Parts: sequence; C-alpha cells; structure tokens
Amino acid sequence: ARRVLSSLQAAAPRVHEALGHAPRGRTHVVVAHRSDQPGVFTFEYPHRQIFFDIALPHWGIGLNDYGDWHDWLLTHEYTHVVHADMRSGLYRPLSAVFGSWVRPNVAAPLWAREGLAVRLESSLTPRGRGESSTYRMMTRMAAAEGLLGDPAFAAKDTVSSLEATSWPWTVRPYLMGYHLMRTMEERRKSAIQDFVRASAGGFPFSLNPALRAAGFESFDALWDSTLARLRAEADRALAALAGEPLTPLERLTE
Repeated sequence: ARRVLSSLQAAAPRVHEALGHAPRGRTHVVVAHRSDQPGVFTFEYPHRQIFFDIALPHWGIGLNDYGDWHDWLLTHEYTHVVHADMRSGLYRPLSAVFGSWVRPNVAAPLWAREGLAVRLESSLTPRGRGESSTYRMMTRMAAAEGLLGDPAFAAKDTVSSLEATSWPWTVRPYLMGYHLMRTMEERRKSAIQDFVRASAGGFPFSLNPALRAAGFESFDALWDSTLARLRAEADRALAALAGEPLTPLERLTE
C-alpha cells in the first residue's frame, strides 16, 4: 500500500501539469489482493476511485516489460481520472446541479481515452507501453504485411473496437490511440492539452472541434498523418533489421 501511495503521489502532479487540470478533492484508491492476476480499473461515479488488485503479474502478460509497473500503470489510471474530471463552458454550471454525472470527456471515443493514458504513461514515466519493443513490433509488422489501415488490423471505423477477433485484438485502441496522440504532440507540443480542453467543453460525440484545436482539420487528417509516420518509421526499422544477422537457433532440449 505504501508503494502504491508513493507512486500515485509522484504521478499526480505530472499528470496535472500535462493536462493543465487538477481535480478538487480526493481520489480514492482501493488496494486489494483478491486474485492471482493483477487488475486495475477506475470509477468516475459517484466519486473518483482507482481499484488496484495488487497481485504480482506473471511474465506471460507482459506487465514486467515496461519498467516499474506500479508507476506506469497508476499514471495510466490517474490520467483517466483527470481527463474525465475536466469540464468547461456550459458543463461547469451543469455540474454544480448534476454533480459527477456531467463528464463530457467520458463520451470521448475509446482510442482517445486509452491513447491519452498510454501516451502519458510513456512520456511521464521512464518507460511505458508506447515505445516498448512490443508496440514497435506490432506496428512494424503491420506495415511490413500491408495491414496499416486495413480493418483487420485497425482502420478509422475499427480503431476503438474491443470486440474484433483479429490481431491485435483488444490492444487496438491502446496501440493506435497512443500513436494518434503522439502525432498530435509532434505537430505541436501543447496539442494534447488543447485537444482535451476543447473536448471538455464540446458537444458529446462531436470530435472535430477538439481536433481543430489540436491543429487537425478532421479525424481523417489525423489518421492519415499517423499512418504516414508509422509507415516511414517501419520502413527505416525494417531496413536496419535486414542488415542484421538472424539469431542462431539454440535447442534447449533434445
């Protein structure tokens, strides 16, 4: 519990600065050990709460691949807390009447919510999932096999899907959402903050005003810029790997 508290107290001011917003009051953290696998999820209603099942992750699920997993995972979840708490314009007086039920950013598409959280976990901690070898491998091989932009991998109408049965399965909104957010930030350093601020005061399910605040005319423009960058990065990586010798096969058993 002390380790979790220390990680979250260190993460909070970094997330506040990155998003330009600090929630009022407390965010409750429940630390439990009720299963053999770790789990974490965040509630916004009726109060802010992060539930963290603290079981040690086994190597197969990959949580140990990204530096200190407490730090990046709690940064990810606290990003959801701050993002959902942001309200501006008409929503501020409405929240005085309806309370925590008024949260326009909760209506943001899944790629935006999870992509934002993966982007911050990767930029605010020593190493999150965004630039991990696993995520780089996924986009590199998708480019090599001509799958970038293919609905079987991720397309504009499937990027938020958690139900697709093809690779990369439920990782899709996290992986591609991260790269969409990275494209915003590379266009302009303040673009992510501008995007979430605009969406916090915009009409639910209408994303174009927020995208224009971030420097993109539409989601199509953001998507096309992201795919172009991923293809260029994959081409450079594949060219470099082509000059490397293959790892020799070593039998561990006879």
